[in-house]
Order: sequence, then C-alpha cells, then structure tokens
Amino acid sequence: MAEGAEEAFETAVAEAAALFRDRDATSFELVRQVEDPLCYRLIIGWRRLEDHTVGFRESDAFPAWRALVTPHLAEPPAATHWTTAHGAF
Repeated sequence: MAEGAEEAFETAVAEAAALFRDRDATSFELVRQVEDPLCYRLIIGWRRLEDHTVGFRESDAFPAWRALVTPHLAEPPAATHWTTAHGAF
C-alpha cells in the first residue's frame, strides 16, 4: 500500500465490489492489519477456481478492477487461492 493512500484505496475497493458481484463472486471482504495499517488482504469467495482465473480475469471487469486500485498500491498485488481445511463457528 502506498503510504497516505489508505482512504482512497478503501474507496476504490468499495467501488470495485460490484465488478466482482457481477462476475458471480460469492463473498467480498477487505481486511486491514492492525499491526501494520498499510497491509490489506482482499478475500473474495468463488464457487470454482475457474470463476476467478477465467471468468473474472478474462472479462472486462479485470482491467476495470486494476484501474481502480493500482494507483494506490506500492507494488502490484499478488493473487493466491485458498480452500477451507477446517471450519468452526
């Protein structure tokens, strides 16, 4: 995160939520680290991996997403994919 861009970044992510919802994301949450307030994690739920890697990334929503958030980042974002190993509550 570029220092001083936190508010603009959060606004851009909120604006971008519709891009993900329109591409069938099942959840969308931006979390901010308490110890390092310049560190964020965007957690997006998809039904299938391909819904992200193909359905979203190959759509016109992807460059629109990048255009919204990239100006506020210190470095390009990295996408990783996770699955639930254990859930409770």
